[in-house]
Amino acid sequence: MPEKYEREIEEILRRASFQPPRARRQSNGLSRFLSPWKQLTTGMSPSRFFAYGVVLALVGYFVGAYLPTFGASLSLLAVVFLVGGLVLAIRGRQYHRPPMWRGRRVDEPINYQDLWQNLKRRWDTWRRRRDA
Repeated sequence: MPEKYEREIEEILRRASFQPPRARRQSNGLSRFLSPWKQLTTGMSPSRFFAYGVVLALVGYFVGAYLPTFGASLSLLAVVFLVGGLVLAIRGRQYHRPPMWRGRRVDEPINYQDLWQNLKRRWDTWRRRRDA
């Protein structure tokens, strides 16, 4: 009987083996444009692009009253940021922010010594409150 289970487990593992996805090829003309774009947008979220675009639009509006050429340039840059944020939001691209919970990275190793000290401190505090 155990041999039968071992064969089934091996078969299931063989079927479920993970194959990494192959890299997609892009056309040369498009890849020349996309490569710098990906480098610029690696750590930026679409909402950050939108925020920069709104700030630049407001600054361009107020500066445009005194320096029309500079204000127009800022407004054009704001449109670029807004369109870039829209493109990233529509694409649904995940920007590379590490998963966080309560200000700590989820995938960082656990320091068990600190964990033990924290549990002991909480236990002592609970005991003091209970006995008081």
